[in-house]
Amino acid sequence: VDSTGQQHILRPMDLYTLDDDTSNQTPGHRLMQTAITGTAEQQTIYRPYLINQIELVIDSNVEQIEAWQYTWQVDFEQHPPINLEQPMQTVLIDRFRPLPQPLESSVR
Repeated sequence: VDSTGQQHILRPMDLYTLDDDTSNQTPGHRLMQTAITGTAEQQTIYRPYLINQIELVIDSNVEQIEAWQYTWQVDFEQHPPINLEQPMQTVLIDRFRPLPQPLESSVR
């Protein structure tokens, strides 16, 4: 959710892509996973990078981040075999807000 209240749905490849849909997306997935489910120390380090990248992509300040895991039923009798509009299960993994940024002092 950005500072205007608009919700954005982003995948790891929307934030950190190496080339296109066919490229190996491991670095972006790993960064997002560590920022969301890592240790407290890892989250402290990685979340600012994740927030910065999201703000660059949506061109707005981030108010809140929610991480969801979606699971779909695959039916090979259907075309396409997965209906992205109807996940079988959605689970909220985490929800957090950006940490307040320290005020810059004007030392002269």
